[in-house]
Amino acid sequence: HPVRLEFFRPDGKMSYFYSGNITARKGLWKGKIHLALNEMPGTWQIVAKDIISGEKQSITINVEKGK
Repeated sequence: HPVRLEFFRPDGKMSYFYSGNITARKGLWKGKIHLALNEMPGTWQIVAKDIISGEKQSITINVEKGK
């Protein structure tokens, strides 16, 4: 399935650098996202949207200040 991943910073703005399309095999995708050390700390939201069905799921992650 083609899936659109969208990353939203703590200020609510979408991060176009990390957002993009991926392919989820059998509905699953496993991978790593490497954030920059100077990314905005706080709670980020990641939204996954199935491009064909339009179904959405989201999670939040906590990004700590880089050292």
